[in-house]
Amino acid sequence: MPRDRFLITTADERAWRRDVPVVFLGEWCRLFKRKEAWSELDAIVCPPYGVSKARKDHDFEAASGLERELIPVLAQGLNRAHGLHHSERFWRILAGHWLKRFVDTIYNRYHTLEQCTSDVSGMRVLWDEQYSLAVVNSNSFVWASNDAVWNNVLFARLLPYLGSFQIERVLCDLGSGFRMKEVHPAHALPATALSRLKARLRNILRWLRAKRFSNRDALILHTYMSAEAEFDLQRKIGQRPRTWHVPPHAALAPVDRNLRESLRSDASVADPLRRSLHDLLFDLLPVCFLEGFSDLRHQASMLPWPRHPRFIFNCANYDTDEAFKCWTAMRVEEGIKYFIGQHGNNYGTHRQIARRTTEQMTADKFLTWGWTDGHPAKVPAFMFRHGGAAKVTMDPHGGLLLAEDCLPHHVYCWDIFHDYDRLFSAQLSFARALPLALKAKLTVRLHGPGENLERWGDRERWRDFDPEIELEGGAAPFGELLRRSRLVVYGYDSTGMLENLASNVPTMAFWADGLEHVLDTALPVYALLVDAGIIHLTPESAAAKVAEVWDDVSSWWLSPSVQEARSKFCEAFARTSETPVDDLVRLLTA
Repeated sequence: MPRDRFLITTADERAWRRDVPVVFLGEWCRLFKRKEAWSELDAIVCPPYGVSKARKDHDFEAASGLERELIPVLAQGLNRAHGLHHSERFWRILAGHWLKRFVDTIYNRYHTLEQCTSDVSGMRVLWDEQYSLAVVNSNSFVWASNDAVWNNVLFARLLPYLGSFQIERVLCDLGSGFRMKEVHPAHALPATALSRLKARLRNILRWLRAKRFSNRDALILHTYMSAEAEFDLQRKIGQRPRTWHVPPHAALAPVDRNLRESLRSDASVADPLRRSLHDLLFDLLPVCFLEGFSDLRHQASMLPWPRHPRFIFNCANYDTDEAFKCWTAMRVEEGIKYFIGQHGNNYGTHRQIARRTTEQMTADKFLTWGWTDGHPAKVPAFMFRHGGAAKVTMDPHGGLLLAEDCLPHHVYCWDIFHDYDRLFSAQLSFARALPLALKAKLTVRLHGPGENLERWGDRERWRDFDPEIELEGGAAPFGELLRRSRLVVYGYDSTGMLENLASNVPTMAFWADGLEHVLDTALPVYALLVDAGIIHLTPESAAAKVAEVWDDVSSWWLSPSVQEARSKFCEAFARTSETPVDDLVRLLTA
């Protein structure tokens, strides 16, 4: 790479220079819809960081070690700040998912900078004295990781750990920091008097219902089972069926810079990456865990939930639901058992994602979709979404559905833009390889929040590739799309693929990285799906198989070899139950 190029770290063009040779730190700087703004620059792009299988494996272990190093620092600092003596498990339940993402994010940004800083002359940072990298809560941190301004400021904070560089400040009105309302205006309060009145009446009704329970009732919340099955579960463990409501938590306290500075670790750390993690730990800590913690704890203590529940069982709230996590952490310290059900795919199969997660480390039992790794707390169960769910029936004369992923949040050790570029290119290759008659029957289901689609420009890129292909932007329920299709193809390793296999719905998949992401222990089971023609290692192979079976998908899907492979895979990773409620009663009360 030529020396003395100016470093651009963001898609926000206020931080760009156009009068000198530049180097874009990554593809996130070059928005597809702004191609005219960057295509004429004297510019190169830094190579992606951490994208090989070996590097991902190495970085996963390294980042896991750093997370273990920081959890006692975080716990001790928060206990000191709040005058408490909570255990590390308490703070891991409350803030462990954020800590994991914090470590991975800093690890990625640091190493991304490291591999190109020897060849740059300086960078610009958007500057506002009031701007803070600390966000409101865990969910805000996830979305901040995608934000152009937030990342630009973070890169400027990290650059001095790598040497002496010229950092030019561009004075801007940035406000006090990243806020979720910038990406989720739908989360605002109801806009009309009528909607506000309805919301108030719903809250009163929930409060009245909350009075009709025993303080020893188990808290069973968001299990993904049908309402009928969930009520049946509560009856069979001897309590009156009811639903529980978790009110949203808003941490409104301002950032206290002096408090955060006082909590900074004074440990002697020579390694610059580790030093940056220690220095930034409390600078980036969400407000709800520090300045807003007293309000959060008060809200959690006032929740109209059982005071001494028999146990807690949940499949969804353990990550970013601050009130639920705080209430649960308090109950766990009182000796209440905490059970978590598997939320989606990747658990037990992915080499980096969903391994050694906070939910697996903090639960007394982690109920899986069938797999086990020998750990006594990981208990094989079944797919909870199938507990009482209606059967999906596809149309044997319907169309071809391609389900695409969306660009992930920027919270992993590796360059997500590089991986998504490969994934998206593979989807285009699949469409290109289809016979024209089949391509005319193709519907592409765009996936994910609109903001993530905007970051990559999925819709625009598909239109640029072929304006005739039908795009479905996410408004239609996925089940309805399935019912209008004769075959669904997944361009990524998806929860939906496992659900379809469990439902015995005709399904194929192809993945840009083949089976590189699959754990060695899971490879033999995945190989069964490859041999059966369900999973393909190239998009061209998948397109050829679709064309081969298209006129009679059912005969292929119901053939003994396909059904045997599907059944063996589901037994390991997508198990279903004929008696889900009885099985769950046994697992939760054993």
